[in-house]
Amino acid sequence: MPRRFVRESKFRHVFGETYKRDLCYENLNITKNVWDGGRYCDVNSKFVAVVLDSNSGSTFVVLPIEKTGRIDSNISKFEGHKGKVLDLQFNPFNANVLASAGEDGRIKIWNCPDGGITENLSETLCDLIGHRKKVGIIQWHPSADNVLASAGFDYDIIVWDVEKASPVRVISCHSDVINSMCWNFDGSFLATSSKDKKVRVIDPRKTEVEEQIVHEFNAHKGSKPVRVHFVDEKRVVTIGTQRSAAREILLWNLDNVEEPITQHELDDGSGNLLTVYDAFLNILYVAAKGDCTIKYFEISKETPYVHYLSQYQSTTPQRGFGVLPKRAVKVNKCEVFRFYKMDSKNLIEPISMVVPRKSDTFQQDIYPKVPGDTSAFEGG
Repeated sequence: MPRRFVRESKFRHVFGETYKRDLCYENLNITKNVWDGGRYCDVNSKFVAVVLDSNSGSTFVVLPIEKTGRIDSNISKFEGHKGKVLDLQFNPFNANVLASAGEDGRIKIWNCPDGGITENLSETLCDLIGHRKKVGIIQWHPSADNVLASAGFDYDIIVWDVEKASPVRVISCHSDVINSMCWNFDGSFLATSSKDKKVRVIDPRKTEVEEQIVHEFNAHKGSKPVRVHFVDEKRVVTIGTQRSAAREILLWNLDNVEEPITQHELDDGSGNLLTVYDAFLNILYVAAKGDCTIKYFEISKETPYVHYLSQYQSTTPQRGFGVLPKRAVKVNKCEVFRFYKMDSKNLIEPISMVVPRKSDTFQQDIYPKVPGDTSAFEGG
């Protein structure tokens, strides 16, 4: 039997396909804020939300997803924050509800009417007030409706009951700025990375700090912000830099966090990392602010665990991304992921990640079951 030199994978030939210009979103004065722990663009099956540079970055627009082409500069905006908007995210169980967080220390919950707003809107469904400094990251709970986690520059994480506009838990186990935060698949744990170079896995159901920290370990030795994602119940992946500033991917087994399972060197780029993990297909997408490429890797349970697949190359640098929920991709096109790239020319450009297949029928092997738009239970 001949020896195989190339690892077999159904995703080895995934490629990025850029949408035509008339299907992009032009003439958007996209924010130039330097904070990169949150997202300045978010997408769902109905809308595209984008933070703008107008009014010192305190406003954003929510466009019907089909409203492509050149956007009127006088389009109605969502306003109300008294400082820059640092993160926004649609509720996964209600496409018309959006959360935003800002330098004013407030989290605002908005209603986005079908078809978009026709005049500037400052009235919210509710405000979540509890952080003592600006709020840099928000994350809706993946299985419970009306539950939101926020990370502030006061080093606290607050888990909110949004319906009651009140905190359920305040987690004070960090000693520096939180750069990255994510829930695991069912929302039983949070993972964070911090400016103190530590990665923490947190049980938000516990009340005592000593019980809340399930795992705590030093990850990357470089000074750049670290990104962290849950891979499965036992593993997390971190993306950061070495002391030499070279970028790297580290995979960790939570049963033993003394040393990573594997290390994969990336490159020597200088931009802060932008990462997205597709937990359903086990594909990690790695980019950086100011770069023109998106590299993607498959994470497996077999050595060497992290497998380079390919990269998408464009001609314009990226500022950040929005990501379409998995349940909204075009299955007849074998699309497995879709970015909404904010570029340096005030353009939002959809990029479709496609598995090349000859048939346009449903390909069950590349579409595992994913969460729907109904929550498993209500928060509160």
